Amino acid sequence: MTQRAIHDEEVIGKWKSLLARNRDLVKIQIALFAAMVACGVAIFVWHIFLLVWPIFFLAFCLILTQFVEKAVLVCPHCGSPPVSTAERGSPREAEFCRHCYYWLKSPGERA
Repeated sequence: MTQRAIHDEEVIGKWKSLLARNRDLVKIQIALFAAMVACGVAIFVWHIFLLVWPIFFLAFCLILTQFVEKAVLVCPHCGSPPVSTAERGSPREAEFCRHCYYWLKSPGERA
């Protein structure tokens, strides 16, 4: 038995507005990753080994923001996250909700 996703422009529009409201999470993730890379470069270039602890802290914060993103970005139709916390990847990349089978992006649309 095949399951087809349901195309509803209202759900797609709500998903786009939800993504637009939560763009700050992406900026925070980019800043955390850049800080981790900067600390790693400083360790290898200047041999400042005290920067190992900030790398662990920044990695923890980066992982935490990814969990927050998966909890905040929920399907506008059913209210469930389209990607589970155990799955890899961002919910921003989800094309449809795996719970209610509603499209979150128009079929064939790229991010």
